Amino acid sequence: MVCAGSTGHAEAVKVDFDPREITYQELVERFWRMHDYTRNARQDATGQYRNAIFVANDEQERIARASLSKRVAERRSSRPVTTFLERLTRFWPAEEYHQRYYEKHTAAACRR
Repeated sequence: MVCAGSTGHAEAVKVDFDPREITYQELVERFWRMHDYTRNARQDATGQYRNAIFVANDEQERIARASLSKRVAERRSSRPVTTFLERLTRFWPAEEYHQRYYEKHTAAACRR
């Protein structure tokens, strides 16, 4: 159903964090540094691989939206920003064989 595009699901990483150790603002800024927010190469017809930040509450949405607006304003590329902000409704953990996937399948992934 996910591959067919009928669920609206996206493959995502859930990040649990301790705000005494790192703020949500800092997490969002780190996300932008390690993520090409203009690259849409993994986008498919189902949206399963869309670029997205899933926010859990109004405060996270405010922070993420302000940060996204900043990226749009200072864009250094002719490509548009393709990262979406979406409200997290429910997180579905992947099947066990997808957990820690690259650790389990590094050799296979590197041959491609």
